[in-house]
Amino acid sequence: MTSYHLRRDFGSLTGECHVTDAEGQERFRIEGRWLKGGVTFTDLVSGDVLVLAPILRSMNATWEVRRNDTVIAMFEGSGWFLPSFTLDVPGPNDYTIEQKKVFGLDAVVTRPVEGRVARIHQPSGRSGDLQIDVEPGQDEVFIAACAAILMRIRSQ
Repeated sequence: MTSYHLRRDFGSLTGECHVTDAEGQERFRIEGRWLKGGVTFTDLVSGDVLVLAPILRSMNATWEVRRNDTVIAMFEGSGWFLPSFTLDVPGPNDYTIEQKKVFGLDAVVTRPVEGRVARIHQPSGRSGDLQIDVEPGQDEVFIAACAAILMRIRSQ
């Protein structure tokens, strides 16, 4: 399992986030404005770039995730008390993010075929941070980017 640490910079007017690996090295760079065209989410190792863009006309929390100018997923949420999110990807194997706690954040990311593929949670005593634990063989860039969207939605 690979772990990442996502920390929101509360002093930033743009809501910037930093994602580091287990050794504390910056792994993903997040740049741009969340509500003005979205942000780019760059893997500093592979160079893979995702664009995360909100769909403002939707009643639910809806985000478009693009890779190489192609929409690879729609991130849609519903519910207020214990929200759940669907990451609609091409084909039948969509991701589901289900929150397991009322207070704080402890969510499990699952897929119908693989089962649990990741966990996104707040480390104790660190309200502005998220820990992202990704199972081997999963799209780490995509899951970490979705964790950043989840953090953004919860901070609004």
